[in-house]
Amino acid sequence: MKNKELRSRIKEEYPDEKIKFRGNRDEAIIGVLERKCQRPNALICYDTDLVPVKGKSIPKDMKLREKICKMYPKYSFLFVDYMDEAVLGVIEKKYEQPVICYDRQLVIRNLMSEQGMDRSGAWEWYGFNIIDAWVGEATPCFLIRN
Repeated sequence: MKNKELRSRIKEEYPDEKIKFRGNRDEAIIGVLERKCQRPNALICYDTDLVPVKGKSIPKDMKLREKICKMYPKYSFLFVDYMDEAVLGVIEKKYEQPVICYDRQLVIRNLMSEQGMDRSGAWEWYGFNIIDAWVGEATPCFLIRN
C-alpha cells in the first residue's frame, strides 16, 4: 500500500483522534503503536532509515539490543524475554524516556513457534501478560503493521 493511502486509511480508522503526522514524510510511515495506558492510535511510527537521526553511528555487526544500549547509555530499557528478534528499534518522544518498540505480529508468531501456543493462546498471552504489563515509563510499545 502506498503511504499516502496509509495516511488516509489511518485518518479514516481513527476519525475522532488528533493524529500528528511529521510533515511531508509519508514514505517513512510504517504503522501505529500500541502501548499500555495509551490508545493504540496514539502514535504514528516512522522508519528512521528514511527519517535519519543525526549523531547515532553504531557498528553494523553489533546485536540490536547492544546497539540500543550503546545509543542511549543513560537509560535503562525493558526488553520482553525471548523476543529480541521482534525488536524494531526505539521510540523517542519529547519529555519521555525512549522505549523499545516490538513488531506485534512477530511477538505473536514467536509465542506460537517458540512457546508452542496456538493462535488464540498466543493472543490471550500477549493481551494479558505483555500488553497489560505496565511496569513504568520504560514499558515497551508494540507496532501494529497495516
